[in-house]
Amino acid sequence: MRLTVITVVFNDWPGLEKTIDSMVMLRAIEVEHWVVDGSTTDEVKRFLADSSGIRWISEPDQGIYDAMNKGLDRATGDYVLFMNAGDVFHPQFDVQNFFELTHATSQVLLGSVVETTLGDDYLNPGNGYEANVFDAPRHQATFYPKQFVANHRYDLKIKIGSDGELTHRAIERQGATFVSMPVAIFEKGGVSSTYGSWRVLRQRFAESTSVKSTLKLATKALLWHIMPRRLFYSLLASYKHSRLLPGQILAVGKVVLHRPARSCES
Repeated sequence: MRLTVITVVFNDWPGLEKTIDSMVMLRAIEVEHWVVDGSTTDEVKRFLADSSGIRWISEPDQGIYDAMNKGLDRATGDYVLFMNAGDVFHPQFDVQNFFELTHATSQVLLGSVVETTLGDDYLNPGNGYEANVFDAPRHQATFYPKQFVANHRYDLKIKIGSDGELTHRAIERQGATFVSMPVAIFEKGGVSSTYGSWRVLRQRFAESTSVKSTLKLATKALLWHIMPRRLFYSLLASYKHSRLLPGQILAVGKVVLHRPARSCES
């Protein structure tokens, strides 16, 4: 089994260093690591030049999804995982056991993530909400099979939701298997989890594909402006995530779910 990890970075060499250091969790298998750097300074480039075992490119791009596509263009692994600068592998992640539990088919393979925000940690999907994972899995725990990434890329016309669109496309065409193992830890705070910019909200409304999703987005935007941040995130997590206690050990491999492919397209 060969895994390609793609890390996109922009002016964040401390975050990149954290991600690289955490990859010790992958020592049981062969790993190809591509770093796609779009930084405007030379700090990341200098850091990469002193690092061994990493393949990298450093050049301007058209945004995060363009950078992620550049990584896909170069990936040679049986599976591809995106771990952007600052994302780290969970201490409980056992990559060899993960592939054994999922049977490493040509399906999309999914694990769980721990999301941190304002001092609180949340397991996603939460206990009892595992079936929701197929609707909106996090890319930090989504392993895309070679059969899919050979022919598919992020849609650059979708400025914010292209991540979710690609994953939905992959699950529709390949099917998916979820196993309850924590893969990664990352800090919330990207455009998909903040609601303070009207410019970003306007774009997200434009990309909304249903009345239901538009109403959900409008409700979140309203709550964002009237609730304390910590309470806001706690409320959102209450119906799909589980709040974790400090140092809590998570159950591994207790839940395995499958979703068949729904499209015969390649």
